[in-house]
Amino acid sequence: MILNFPSDLHIFNAIFLLSLLLTTAAQSVSIGDDVCVAGYIMDKFCIDQGKIMDKPSVSPLSAEGPPAHSLRCLVDMGVCNSSPYEVLVELEDGSYGRAWQAHSNELLLNHVRAIGVCKSCASENTEEKGNISRGYKATVVGTVKEPAMGDIPPGKTNKWLLMKRWFYEFLMY
Repeated sequence: MILNFPSDLHIFNAIFLLSLLLTTAAQSVSIGDDVCVAGYIMDKFCIDQGKIMDKPSVSPLSAEGPPAHSLRCLVDMGVCNSSPYEVLVELEDGSYGRAWQAHSNELLLNHVRAIGVCKSCASENTEEKGNISRGYKATVVGTVKEPAMGDIPPGKTNKWLLMKRWFYEFLMY
């Protein structure tokens, strides 16, 4: 079989990442393990405040929250971009739970600035060109650095993750 790069590469990456996610989800993790996780990226400040800074009527972990979270909030607001980023995963009821917390925001900030629409994002980025301004989703690979933290609500695990690399999630039409 001959692959048509780059169009077939995203299919291969999606299948590979899905297999990693399914394998990781079925296993417990320990400090030092490498994991791959996908979800919405949100700052801890907004989550802990119980509202999105530039859309205060929306609860961050509600079904509406992560898709409505703007890159302006995530990237341009100092209080948000200086608080740890977390990977949120969808729960059975459609709301979101806190799954992982980045040990550093640097890789995700660099990526979102390269592909997003915000004040500190690349100046040539526009929504008309397909760049996003809300609802940043990523698949990240990282190493577990610390166990779950005690202040996380019951039923929602949250572990520190040292990001090694990211894969931006996108919709295929």
